[in-house]
Amino acid sequence: MMSAVIGFGSALLAIVLTPMLQHYFWLTQRRAELCLAHIEDCGELVAEFAYRLPEILRSNNLTDEDRDLFLRWNRLSVEIRALFSEQTVKRFDKLDEIIDGCTGHYPSDPFKREDFLQARFTAITALYEETGLTGNRSSAWWQLWQK
Repeated sequence: MMSAVIGFGSALLAIVLTPMLQHYFWLTQRRAELCLAHIEDCGELVAEFAYRLPEILRSNNLTDEDRDLFLRWNRLSVEIRALFSEQTVKRFDKLDEIIDGCTGHYPSDPFKREDFLQARFTAITALYEETGLTGNRSSAWWQLWQK
């Protein structure tokens, strides 16, 4: 009798918990996929900016390609702010400020390539750290794996 009650209770618990756990893990996986896709997009756009910004700032006219580049950055920046934590977004802000400062074609501060490169490194590192692919989060798992 007791084993029947335990078996029934276990089955009922599995029926109730399994969909909730599956949904939780599905959401976690989907969020990670979105975050990684945005990090890849960010890397591509930053590489384009590293190449194009000095030329954009030297020219007197923004081309349609330049406007499109700034619009794609703006869209990505908004999505990163929505998906990532406030702490990560604060580390991302310096890069966003440098690029947004050039949107009006005449930067509020003179463009310094070294500042841009440092901000790029800080932003990309922060985004990857939040996903757990670099930094302290992965090192603990990596250390366990190595044992």
